[in-house]
Amino acid sequence: MPDVWLWAGNSNFDDEWKSGVHAVVLPNNKVLAKNSSTRKYLEELIEFAKENYENWDENDEDLKEYTKPPLQEHIFGTLNYMVGQRSTYSYTGVHSIEEAREYVKASGGLEEAW
Repeated sequence: MPDVWLWAGNSNFDDEWKSGVHAVVLPNNKVLAKNSSTRKYLEELIEFAKENYENWDENDEDLKEYTKPPLQEHIFGTLNYMVGQRSTYSYTGVHSIEEAREYVKASGGLEEAW
């Protein structure tokens, strides 16, 4: 099964983050979140990542050392950078759907079921 991107908060310590899931992004880029503002924020970041990917110029001096990744990898990487790297109190990562379902259940669910 494909992997999903997960955003959790409140702690990077031990396993506490597993019960604080804010959102999950499915392989088809559907966003499941605790609330509509989080969903909209992530949808905007996904659109940004897609545009960035479409405009990737392999002749750009700054990009020559990089190999263009698959689109989904680029989207999840952008989300990790834009969300996870900017807060020491957030956890972001790619997990199996089964793991993500467990963490969402421990977090009390999301605004929309998958």
